[in-house]
Amino acid sequence: MIEARSTRSIALRSLVFTFLVPGTVAGYLPWLILRGATLDAAPAWRWLGLVPLAIGLAIYVWCVADFALAGRGTPAPIDPPKQLVVRGLYRFSRNPMYVGVLSMIAGQSWLFGSSPLAIYALVVFACFQVFIVAYEEPTLRQTFDGEYECYCAAVPRWLPRLRGARLPMIAAIALVLACGDRGEAPAPVPPPSEPAAPAEAAAPSPEAGPKLAYLRAQVGKYPRDVALFETEPLHARLVALLDEQFPMMVESFGTQGPLSIDGPTLYAIGNKPHAAGDEQAILLVDVDRDLINVKLMNADEMRDFRERNEAVELPGEVQTTIANWEDLADDAE
Repeated sequence: MIEARSTRSIALRSLVFTFLVPGTVAGYLPWLILRGATLDAAPAWRWLGLVPLAIGLAIYVWCVADFALAGRGTPAPIDPPKQLVVRGLYRFSRNPMYVGVLSMIAGQSWLFGSSPLAIYALVVFACFQVFIVAYEEPTLRQTFDGEYECYCAAVPRWLPRLRGARLPMIAAIALVLACGDRGEAPAPVPPPSEPAAPAEAAAPSPEAGPKLAYLRAQVGKYPRDVALFETEPLHARLVALLDEQFPMMVESFGTQGPLSIDGPTLYAIGNKPHAAGDEQAILLVDVDRDLINVKLMNADEMRDFRERNEAVELPGEVQTTIANWEDLADDAE
């Protein structure tokens, strides 16, 4: 009951903040800029502006929900989440809420063919960038310490790369083209100064975050009993390493052995319940080298995920597990 009341309180505070701040930035101020503008005789393709407008709104609502449910806080800087939010869209961008607001403004600019509103979107982006770099990121580093450093190393500030190009730049170019028939063009967009996104199946370097030595204290305990895969920085690094395969790894630990140690390697072995050993997962951690490997096995293949593309030494029990899986795979063929 107390938790339900707390969630309702967070939702109410989030609603008030949304009305006052994003409502002003993405609603009231664009309305002032567009005052008097109409869609009479607008080309049909202008209506495509409703797409980024709707997507931006959905992104914002999703992020607010994650702040409330996972972080137990609101988007307001004076009432922030108590826990670092790394789920949902925050797996791909450190600032999807700002991306959603910018998308709503860009959609309105496209819809009405407004160059002044396109310029306003660029100004808002610049303000977001300054606020993030000057206040938000230092505050988060101070609040969450190494956990946030690890998260920054795994997830880019704005959007992931798209074949070497930054999506914000592509969006800005599309915005300029959308407003080109007025004979005006928005000011050129400065490239975002975020760190490059890591390669797929890559994770933070040892310098990017704290060591994993705390895992040694969990040896002999079952991952489920200590919520091992939710502890940080292990959770953030597993998400960065496995991406969409992370839920599959967790599911494959439905039946599990305890976290064990053999030489330099900590390891845990899991099986998906009722899968007859066909779906297995192995977590390997070399604490001294600050390195994680994960092996996911099903009836057809074994996939190997390695941080920095470096292998962890395989304990004897793990070698036996892999050999048994290979025997089952050969029998299946």
